[in-house]
Amino acid sequence: MFQKLRFSDEAYINFMIKLFIGLVPMCLVGPIKWGVLDDIPITFQTLFVLYPALIFGWQVGLTTAVCYLLLGGIGVPVFAERASGWHHFLGATGGFLFAFAMAAGVVGYLAEKNKLPLGISSMLMLALGHAIILFLGFFWMEGVRQTGESLFEFLQGSVSPSMVKVALGTIVMIFLGRFLQRVEKRSLEV
Repeated sequence: MFQKLRFSDEAYINFMIKLFIGLVPMCLVGPIKWGVLDDIPITFQTLFVLYPALIFGWQVGLTTAVCYLLLGGIGVPVFAERASGWHHFLGATGGFLFAFAMAAGVVGYLAEKNKLPLGISSMLMLALGHAIILFLGFFWMEGVRQTGESLFEFLQGSVSPSMVKVALGTIVMIFLGRFLQRVEKRSLEV
């Protein structure tokens, strides 16, 4: 949505600044737990994984998500409840983690092609990103646990928290979009 936003004339430096802007809040705020669903912590990770992609496009979004996963894997406490380690990729939450990168790539690609108004597009893309994460995460989780839980049963408990995140994320994107439009306008005036 704001892929053309430039922080530097150097492409590499511009990319690294965008990566930093996406990664820092993801690592600091994303892991904070606000609920639990069947031993799966409910956090703002998904929202913060999708924001860089939504704002800066698929390259920054995908790179940010992969860096986040690598940081968590090597021991930086950035996963839900400040957890870390490669073993999380093999357990019940592994599918959700792997889905972060896929969702960021898809949402970022769609954000670059977007022609819809900011509020509508943010809502639709955040919902799609959460759906990708939920579906891939569920099938991985069920494969690991083999509880026999149906997708419908899983979605009954997980859609509501996701929709809260989509609604909150859309509101934040609208305000962020207005702020960034003012910044862009001022930078063009200078």
